[in-house]
Amino acid sequence: MNTFGLFQHPVLIWIRLVQLYSLVLLVRAILSWIPEARSSKFYWYVHKITEPVLAPVRNIIPNIGIDISPVVIILLLNLITRVILRVFLF
Repeated sequence: MNTFGLFQHPVLIWIRLVQLYSLVLLVRAILSWIPEARSSKFYWYVHKITEPVLAPVRNIIPNIGIDISPVVIILLLNLITRVILRVFLF
């Protein structure tokens, strides 16, 4: 047990990190539709956190007019999480 009285299984930590990163990806997608947001420091930080993951996916997925790489990453992270849950918890 940790100091908060909660057992922190590594799988649960993974799930929380995936949820947090998915939220950051969602924020990035929303901010990309607001031109003024791109000049803010907040957008710069979000961009810096997400771009290393999004750029390779953009290179693989054909351009269809909109950037669907955040959706692809979120789906892949959820798929990996489901596999991890099945392997370690069931």
